[in-house]
Amino acid sequence: MRTLIAHEGDQKVSGHVAWNSARNLKGYRDAFPILDSIVRQISEDTVKAAPNTLAPIVTGIVRVTN
Repeated sequence: MRTLIAHEGDQKVSGHVAWNSARNLKGYRDAFPILDSIVRQISEDTVKAAPNTLAPIVTGIVRVTN
């Protein structure tokens, strides 16, 4: 299951899309590969649920430890 949450001010809207259904839904088919690539880049390639299809767009990542 994929969950997409959008925030604007105090408003929050979320939606759930079955993992394999996203490729058949207009808009989601384009958006999720971009979002998946960003997640993979932010995680420094530790989250590998989907391929990174973009050139590097996330830079300056600094790990924060507790």
